Amino acid sequence: MPNPDRQILEIALPLPKILRDRAPSAFTARAGGGSNDAPKRPPPSHEADSLKAEVLKRDHYRCQLHLPGCEGLATELDRVETGEYGGDGSSANLRAACKSCERTKGQAFRLLG
Repeated sequence: MPNPDRQILEIALPLPKILRDRAPSAFTARAGGGSNDAPKRPPPSHEADSLKAEVLKRDHYRCQLHLPGCEGLATELDRVETGEYGGDGSSANLRAACKSCERTKGQAFRLLG
């Protein structure tokens, strides 16, 4: 029999995402929680690797963002227009970016979003 105090506590204070994504316990399975409803990112494919290599080569392995702290050497890809604003994964919508600039841009979007 589940502890009623625990149910009230979990309803009033939802678990952080890192705890919700773990394997569901008997209690969370009964309460309707679990990690089965989270979208899964597909593993990188050969096509994605070749697209990344194509874009990095096109941009001469130079970061195109030039944000504060830019490393210059591009090892990542950045979407010019994100998917939620209609951008796609084509090479025309991708540009080379260094890890520092990609991380900085990602943090800025999380703060705005």
